[in-house]
Amino acid sequence: MRLPYLLAAGAALGAADDGAPRAQTQGKERNPPAWPAAVRVVAPAQCAEISAADAGAALLLLPGVYDCSISLPSRSTAAGLGTDRDDVLLKRCVGDAASSAENLRVDGDWRGPRSVRRVAVAGDLSSSSFMADANITGGVRLGAARAFAARSSSLQSSRSVEVDAKGWFSSSKRDPAPISGGGVNVVLAGVAGGPNATVPRGAAPGVAYAVSEAPRAVDKPYIIRHGPDFFLVKPEPLLSKTGCCATDAERIPFQNVYVARPERTEDVREKLLQGLHVVLTPGTYELEDGLELNHAGQILLGVGAAIVRAPSDGEPACRVRGPAAVVAGVTVQGARYPKGDTALIRWEGSDGLLADVVVNVDGDANAKTGVAIHADGVVLDHVTVERRPPGHLDVGISLEGNNAVAYAINVKHVEQDGVRWRGEDGHAFALNVDLPRDALIDFQNGGYVGYAVGDFVKRHSARGVAVYAAFDGDVRVRTAVRRSASPNVTLASVASVFTEGRGSVASVVNGDGAAVGPAGNALARWP
Repeated sequence: MRLPYLLAAGAALGAADDGAPRAQTQGKERNPPAWPAAVRVVAPAQCAEISAADAGAALLLLPGVYDCSISLPSRSTAAGLGTDRDDVLLKRCVGDAASSAENLRVDGDWRGPRSVRRVAVAGDLSSSSFMADANITGGVRLGAARAFAARSSSLQSSRSVEVDAKGWFSSSKRDPAPISGGGVNVVLAGVAGGPNATVPRGAAPGVAYAVSEAPRAVDKPYIIRHGPDFFLVKPEPLLSKTGCCATDAERIPFQNVYVARPERTEDVREKLLQGLHVVLTPGTYELEDGLELNHAGQILLGVGAAIVRAPSDGEPACRVRGPAAVVAGVTVQGARYPKGDTALIRWEGSDGLLADVVVNVDGDANAKTGVAIHADGVVLDHVTVERRPPGHLDVGISLEGNNAVAYAINVKHVEQDGVRWRGEDGHAFALNVDLPRDALIDFQNGGYVGYAVGDFVKRHSARGVAVYAAFDGDVRVRTAVRRSASPNVTLASVASVFTEGRGSVASVVNGDGAAVGPAGNALARWP
């Protein structure tokens, strides 16, 4: 068992050459760790206990066959501990109440959680809104879901489908079509075996776009057990990845991983400053000082419903300076800041990953930006930023760094631009932005939009952008998307959608495209 430890240590020592301190390779944390009660390490013989776990629990499944009826608890996360996704097999599972499932295999059709990663499904997948590094031997059944995004995955159906006259993916009752149903924004980035779909001009109600590859992908770290020891596995970045499945990865022994508990919140910051990786177990972490990831390759991973509440001094809840760092599986909640002039997550280290992260601002909380990216080469992989009135949040996500890649981004009800992109050579796939329902005349007069590509940006591409409006007041927005005039800024499959209420959106992109509103179109598309 010392060999994986030595390999991981060697990999970490060579992880960065830019002078940044390296993450710990000679830590003294306990392995196997002492998991709290909110983390359930389950063996196949305990299969019946899974459904009885508390809401928000972290379920770590030991290798074997789980041959019982399983209903994953609300807001829970389920993850196989095997070295391969086939090591954990669920025979009968319903997972649509859960947040995520990872590193496992499901036998038969599956109503999956919101996010699925490193899964193999021997049947159809439904109810999930995001899929990465997955292998589906049946098809993806979208129903009426308005949005779906898949990255670096494989659909094994033998038949390709086209979009029907109404813009919907189509298949018959048990047709082996790789994907069926659909709503407004369906994006497949680097999906092998997917449909060769195009959207007929003027069709309604759906928008779909299939791309041949994902330009750069970084998969979320995960936990495995080998013998008695636990390891944190960090997959290597992949360029131009199409299809499933990632294989190259670094194993980090849990001697270098601190397992945090909400009742010891003060230790989390200290352990990160020491260079350890940190796993946040379920619960709410009330921060007095923001978390800092200053070491190269450092990982902050949440399991279950791990919630970080920002400090009230105006500092970010999480600040990342180390290159190739990772923040994943965490919900960040805003606080009542004195000025509200900061970002809840501020990213300053290059080549990092933000995955399965949710930022919430509600109640009396306020902030300037949900996520602010100020470094080059950062990947965002399934990130949600949501404001709930009366909370105040100006901008959902701001990207100032170059060469950023974003997959499956959701921004809801922020008071200015939903996504503001000012860096060069960015690539975006599957962005969904809900304009603020409580918008006032200031939103209209400020010229704010769902997706804004900076006026001076020369090179940028976005595929699958949908902006939704449901205003309480008579707000008239000029355009859903604003972009620079550079010919090297390319947008495809862009939609403006009116769902209910009052007001209108006059165009889709920079004055082009039809208006949407209560007296006219419900959906407009560009180009």
